[in-house]
Formats: sequence, C-alpha cells, structure tokens
Amino acid sequence: MLNSLERILSLTPHPFAIYTAEGALLFQNKVFEAFDGIRIGKKNLQKTEFHSLISSMIKGNFLDEKLYLKANDQYYELVFEKDPPYNRIFIIGSNISTEKQLEKSVETIGNHLDILINNSEHCLLMEDEHRKIVFVNQKFCDLFHIPVTPEQMIGVDCSQSAEQSKDFFKNPTLFVTRINELLKHKVKIEKEILETSSNQ
Repeated sequence: MLNSLERILSLTPHPFAIYTAEGALLFQNKVFEAFDGIRIGKKNLQKTEFHSLISSMIKGNFLDEKLYLKANDQYYELVFEKDPPYNRIFIIGSNISTEKQLEKSVETIGNHLDILINNSEHCLLMEDEHRKIVFVNQKFCDLFHIPVTPEQMIGVDCSQSAEQSKDFFKNPTLFVTRINELLKHKVKIEKEILETSSNQ
C-alpha cells in the first residue's frame, strides 16, 4: 500500500511525509525532502535537526499543534494527522507564502498608519462598533490629561467616556447629548466644532 501511496504523493506540489507513531521517518515526497534553509521561529535548523524536532513532537503527542516554518524562501504550515490502523502519522503541508506576504503588507501598513497617527497635529481617536478604542494618539491623551500611553488605551471601553469627559467642554450637557445623538443615528459628520472650557 505504501508504494502506491508514494507514487501518488510524489506528484503533489505540497510537502508530505509519513512517520511511524514512534517518530521514525517512513516516507517523504520530493517537496518535503527538498526542504533547505529551514527556519522555525528564530532558529535555523539542519535537516537532521528538523526531522528530530518532528520525531520529538510525535513522541510527545503534540499532534494537535501546527508547525510553521520557512524553507527554500517559502513559508509552510504543517499539520499532523493520525492513521491509527497502520500506526502512522501523516504530515501534510501547505504553502502559506501568499498569506505571509499579505500579513507582512498589513503589518507594514499598520506601522505606517501608527507613524501618521502619532505624528499628526490633530487629536485622533477611533472606536470600533463595540465602543472599544482601536487607536488613539498622544495628542488626544494630552488634551484630555489621560495619564497613560496611547498603546495602553487600545481596547478600552468608551461607552462612558462622553460622561466622564464632559467637563472639558464649555457646554457639558450639550456635548453628551450630541455624542449620544451621533452614536444613535450613525451618520458621517465633518468639521463639527466642540468648544472646550476656558481652563483647558
């Protein structure tokens, strides 16, 4: 059976290997065998070290964990599947390089956005649909005398923030009423003037 399986799996573009339940390598297709320049996390591994790691994971019964690695300048996700009737472990891989590149692009955009936010001349704050802070800059914290960093504000519940900060404004009641009105109707408002009190 293994010979016929080998023939089928040798044609797949995905990495695939079969180990015994004791961690011994039985079969690896050409993609798996060609893994080179292997990096897991921050550690570079030789092929023997890579196989030893997989063997250790199998022996330790860490089969529910996914293994992420970089090899041949590509990113892969490996999953472990038990084959109880034959006392074997299948290792099935998929190339996630596209997802990794997208992840890096999103991270880069996020870093650029952080730079823009933190260097803006304006006070900025954004909440999500659950009234949790998504981002805020230092100028906003300074304006309202918030004694924590913008990073510490991420995820903070803003549902009571209007009531808590109303005294910063010349007309506190109008400020709270207007905020509640905007939240209720969920319409885009531009260039609305909110006048702070003279002692701010």
